[in-house]
Order: sequence, then structure tokens, then C-alpha cells
Amino acid sequence: MIDQHMLIRDLSVSDVPNVVELEQRVMPNPWNERQFKDSLLAGHYCSVLTQKAEIVAVAVFSQVVDQAELLSIAVDTSQHRKGLARRLLTRGLERQKEDGASFCVLEVMDSNIPAIHLYESMGFRRCGVRKSYYKLAAGAVDALVMRLDFPHKEYQE
Repeated sequence: MIDQHMLIRDLSVSDVPNVVELEQRVMPNPWNERQFKDSLLAGHYCSVLTQKAEIVAVAVFSQVVDQAELLSIAVDTSQHRKGLARRLLTRGLERQKEDGASFCVLEVMDSNIPAIHLYESMGFRRCGVRKSYYKLAAGAVDALVMRLDFPHKEYQE
């Protein structure tokens, strides 16, 4: 269930330290401050989901011509399994579609089963593998490449 005090809004430069901290807490390969600022400067669609003014999730999409890409999404672990990632993805996908995208791609760690299930439930299909894509302290991990063609009704709330 989505809390009535939750809001999706655009990421601002002043939010960057908070989203970097969020990513460092929840992501095995977190983005840094420069990556978020570069995405803002590039005009990528960067959004946050707030609960009572606290940032609990962030998503970043880029778009080149008709191809959208989910670059990053992170949800605070205290907020997992509450539909926040689905809500952020839905908003981001709608925005990409409005901006002329005909499809969206993403990479996800092949071991991130909850994320893979979420993406598949929203209509994404596996379309490839990037070997040793994620470089982690424990070693390199493969990424699944997934794709969603628009229009697709499954990702709607």
C-alpha cells in the first residue's frame, strides 16, 4: 500500500548528497555524486520518491532518440516490498513514452531475483547478458539485459 504522504518529484542538485547516501546503503555498486550531477546536467529524467519529505527512493532514466534506458533505481531497504520501485518505474516509463521513446532497456544483476521478477511483472523481457558487467569487491557479476516495448499495459499502476 502506498502512503498518502508519499510524493514523486524531480531530483534537485540539493538532493544529491541524500541520494548518494541512499545508494551507498542499498546498492552493491552505488552511484557517486558526480554521476547524479552529470545525469541532471545531461537532462536525464531523475526522480525521487519522498515519504514525509524524506527521500526513500530514486530513479534515473536516459533517452536517446526513441530508446529509453533505466540507469539506476534504488529503494531504501526499510521500504522494500511496498510497491515503491513499481511506482517510480511506472512514472519514469510514462515520462519516457511521452518524450517519444518506443522502448526501454535496463541492466540488472543476474542474482537480483526480486528486481528481475518486478521487471518481468511490468512487461520487461530478457534480451541478453552482459558478462562480468558489474565490478564488485567479491568479483565481476553478469547483468541481464531486459527490454520493454511501448505501448505496454502491464507496467501501469
